[in-house]
Amino acid sequence: MFQPVLYYYPFRYKQNYNQCPYDYYHEYVRQIDPEVTRMINLLNQERQKAGLNPLPINNRLTQVAQLKVNDVATTGNCQHYSPTFNGDEGKMLNDAGITGLKLAWILYCGQPGTAEEAINWWMNISTFGHRERILTPDFNYFGVATAVSQNGTRSWSVIFQTAQ
Repeated sequence: MFQPVLYYYPFRYKQNYNQCPYDYYHEYVRQIDPEVTRMINLLNQERQKAGLNPLPINNRLTQVAQLKVNDVATTGNCQHYSPTFNGDEGKMLNDAGITGLKLAWILYCGQPGTAEEAINWWMNISTFGHRERILTPDFNYFGVATAVSQNGTRSWSVIFQTAQ
């Protein structure tokens, strides 16, 4: 019998972004989207094909990735820099208290933007270092999130981190 996977996200975003349309000041439990599960598996398959260990999910990284991808889906701004957060994922991670570690992030916006399309683009098409980030052996954790905009574009955010 299918048992839904639930993650608890105790997280409070430090900055007060009054212009943001999101409620960042709450704790919640949510079921993992099946597309996210597929993406986690595909990312780890790529790592294993390269002889690397699969990465476990880190809840705090996933929370920041979800904030980022929600912003992308809402604003249509598929860029690492976001006016909403006055910075990129690095600033968002710093604001969330995740500092002093080796971090990297990748972003994808596609139509319809399936996990397979995103993986193919990162691994085979992009020339901006996405493949290298996925296959970096130093990373120990990642956070994965997705959101769908009103026009049906699915966006992805993945954040990688080394151990403490």
